[in-house]
Amino acid sequence: MLTDKGAPRGRLLAIDAKDISRWRVLIPEGPKGFLLSDARLAGDRFVATWTVDAANRFELYDLEGRSLRRVRPPGLGSARFLWMDGGGFYYSYSSFLEPEAIFRHDLKTHKTRAFRRAKRRFDPERYTVKQVFVP
Repeated sequence: MLTDKGAPRGRLLAIDAKDISRWRVLIPEGPKGFLLSDARLAGDRFVATWTVDAANRFELYDLEGRSLRRVRPPGLGSARFLWMDGGGFYYSYSSFLEPEAIFRHDLKTHKTRAFRRAKRRFDPERYTVKQVFVP
């Protein structure tokens, strides 16, 4: 169960279905600036979606909650888990320069490839996107 009770930035719990008072933390609350916005079971691991500085990234965890690896979308933008197939997961991604596209991440090879992309009606090379922090 994904919850923010006692963890304002989110955490994933494993709860005993026969006795819901028995639970344990699988994915703990992230550090300041990290929001656990989603967690899905994908085969023999969890795919967690973290929002960090207004952009998304994924992290894979084993069933005990140990971090396995990060999966970064193609750039600074918005990404969300869509669905799982036998050996990978699909996610959508969009940014200021990239219309929404669907990518597939292979859980064995750890390679990501575009599955479906919209045609761009402009040259993104003519533009720059920067993330700036101001006190």
